Amino acid sequence: MKRLILIILLAFINIACISCNNSPTVIPHGEEPITKNVDLFPLPTPQRFGLVPPDTANKSATQGLSPALNTLATPSSSSQSEPIQQTSPGGFIAPEITWETPPGWQEASRKPMRVVTFTSKDKEHWECYVSIISSQAGGIEANIKRWAKQMLRDDLSIDTSQSPKIVILGQDTPLIEIDGTYTTTQGQSLKDYKLLGSICPLPDMTLFVKMVGPKDEVEKQKENFINFCKSLKLGN
Repeated sequence: MKRLILIILLAFINIACISCNNSPTVIPHGEEPITKNVDLFPLPTPQRFGLVPPDTANKSATQGLSPALNTLATPSSSSQSEPIQQTSPGGFIAPEITWETPPGWQEASRKPMRVVTFTSKDKEHWECYVSIISSQAGGIEANIKRWAKQMLRDDLSIDTSQSPKIVILGQDTPLIEIDGTYTTTQGQSLKDYKLLGSICPLPDMTLFVKMVGPKDEVEKQKENFINFCKSLKLGN
């Protein structure tokens, strides 16, 4: 009999221990853990891709940390572009903009940090594209020096006050021509290349138009390049 009572007592003790182990942990009032939401921002793209000089990269990146919903032009059956909506983080923006596509040009597939990219319908090797940054991007002179460096022409000195002017978005902007050896982002050196470009600073953004390719091909496209720049129009 005593043995039976002992077995029953041990069983009750075992059940009580299991109940204690399964009891939820009670946190005293006022000692609850504090959680904090941390905002995640896109990496600062402009300085990673060398679009602005180092002393102004932080400013450009900070202004572009909060992605905005913008409109981006897309290919159409006519020479006039049609805008669609696109989000562009990292300082690069794509506001509502239209243009007239020159003869012999075709829109290429979309690329990061560009509003639009053009290539030749005739299998030539030049490329032309438009980029827009939501800042002053270091100014015209600093970006011309960057372009000269890409062409291995660090020695080049360009006086923009003496450069020929073209009209972009109602602004007189310098037409920049640099001959040299073009260095690609992959480090490849291409001899006898030409860079044709223009930079249009606006109050809240900077627009870049740039064409790079074999010298003889780019020179043939100079008039088309100028007409394309003149055709650019911002939406309301």
